[in-house]
Amino acid sequence: MVLPVSDCTTRASCKLPSNEIISWLVPRSGGGFLGFAGVDPNLGEREASELERDVRGLGLRGLRPSPSNTVSMLSAFSYATGCELTKYNLALEKWVAEFPKLTFILAHFGWPWVWEAVTLAMKYPNVRLDPSNIYTGTLDKRLKYLLTETVPCRVMEKLLAERMLFGSNHPAHGAGEDSQGCRGAPPDPEVRSVMLFENAAALLGISRCLHLNLLGRVAP
Repeated sequence: MVLPVSDCTTRASCKLPSNEIISWLVPRSGGGFLGFAGVDPNLGEREASELERDVRGLGLRGLRPSPSNTVSMLSAFSYATGCELTKYNLALEKWVAEFPKLTFILAHFGWPWVWEAVTLAMKYPNVRLDPSNIYTGTLDKRLKYLLTETVPCRVMEKLLAERMLFGSNHPAHGAGEDSQGCRGAPPDPEVRSVMLFENAAALLGISRCLHLNLLGRVAP
């Protein structure tokens, strides 16, 4: 499970929660948590200078910028090792192209700009898609609708299988409930396995043993 931080320093004078709290929780999770740091790009060089402490010193694995539509992100990107973005997706292309060694995770499948997100993922190998918390119906149907109807199965299974990262947006939706909702979407069981675990394992360095341990906790 990935724990991200929402850094709203310039908008609301707070972080929810702080990077320090995330770094405290991660080693106490028995290997169940990975931490991502929050970053407010509007703080400019001051924020960029703190990234080494937060990502390396605190043991965090990536960044979640908020807001994600500012040129101030350039200083953060110049350092970052991972990033999550939610904004009109084609506007991100200049960043995706300029930082090919940086992995961009488009939260919520870029919803409602789903096909723009799909376009970026098909074009750039450093783009990943997270289908969490898509507002397309009931919990048991929304993933099936997204992964078999909004995006046709042939596109999902042939072109996007290696670009998918499962996410639940917990506590909005439980990880166990969402993993159960993936059982029939996409139909190919090998593609489901890649989406539910293998892509994230490759990106974050998660072992197979940890996967089986977490699977036992999350989706009995």
